[in-house]
Amino acid sequence: MKLVIQIALGVFLGALAAQLVTDEWRSYWAERSREAEHQKLAEQEQTQRERQARARELLMRQLQGKIREDQVR
Repeated sequence: MKLVIQIALGVFLGALAAQLVTDEWRSYWAERSREAEHQKLAEQEQTQRERQARARELLMRQLQGKIREDQVR
């Protein structure tokens, strides 16, 4: 009877340890996934800001060129 209890306790503790490791592993990779998604969004926002700044700069250059043309006329 003592051997049966020891085996049952070993199986229970082994299953518990496996569950804890699995939960920790899933938590770790979920966090990495969130970090990667956050990084991707930050890069997209930075790219969008750079594009907007470039478009603004080109528009200002174009407007300044037109103003100069009007002044020459």
